[in-house]
Amino acid sequence: MNKTDKSNPLHALESTVKSDAPENIDITIVDGMFHLHFIVNPPQSYDKLAEEVSGKLCNMANRVDYVCDTYIIFLVATGLISS
Repeated sequence: MNKTDKSNPLHALESTVKSDAPENIDITIVDGMFHLHFIVNPPQSYDKLAEEVSGKLCNMANRVDYVCDTYIIFLVATGLISS
């Protein structure tokens, strides 16, 4: 298997694009798993969790991207799913 530095494809793409800095920022990207780890008493159901998370994120920007990877250990430990 060939391996490459993860930044090499990014640098190759960046060299082909000319862009200016944005005039205003109207998007927020949130690391979902980082955010979830800071919920002190997580709700016991997905719908309650979604309400809590979306309630906190609604006013952050015109667009909010909530990006998560999967950490099953967190979900089991908080009781959101069973093992």
